[in-house]
Amino acid sequence: SPRIVTDMYSAINSHMITALMLHDQMADLYDFLDLHGFKRMHEYQYLAESIERRKLKRYVLNHHNRLIMDNSVENPKVVPVEWYEYTRFDVNPQVREQGVKRSFQKYREWEAKTKEKYCSACKILVENGSMADYEFVSELLKDVDEELKTLERLYLELEACNYDVMYVLSIQDRLHKKYKKKTKGLSL
Repeated sequence: SPRIVTDMYSAINSHMITALMLHDQMADLYDFLDLHGFKRMHEYQYLAESIERRKLKRYVLNHHNRLIMDNSVENPKVVPVEWYEYTRFDVNPQVREQGVKRSFQKYREWEAKTKEKYCSACKILVENGSMADYEFVSELLKDVDEELKTLERLYLELEACNYDVMYVLSIQDRLHKKYKKKTKGLSL
């Protein structure tokens, strides 16, 4: 039914808002830790997913002639609250290592949850016979699946070196360049 479809889009929209908050906070966290490659990766995701959200809202308006609600969302609270009491100069290698490990685990959990949500949405749309909507949401699913693949490779790389600070620092320039280039390719 049309209501099922618009309710589903509203839920996806709310999830996207939380995702934007997560990437924004991750970018701040990594900037605070002076890890500019990880920061740039999350800035890219923030911008790319903001564009996806605009496309979602535009799609629903143009194909269903409806606005979708911005429901209340939960703040992901990525940055530990006690960190607001310190400066970058207070960060030692142990804090940096723990911050990276914790944040990568949270990021991976978030993207896996997102993939599950989009898979469920696709299933509902197929069962509802809403094939055009299925095609649209399946593109969102493909994007998150690709992001998760990239993230999990990096996650395994960091796990393999036990989040060694020297290794983490050594990959920042490569990631910064990669995501700076990808950011330039974004457009609505």
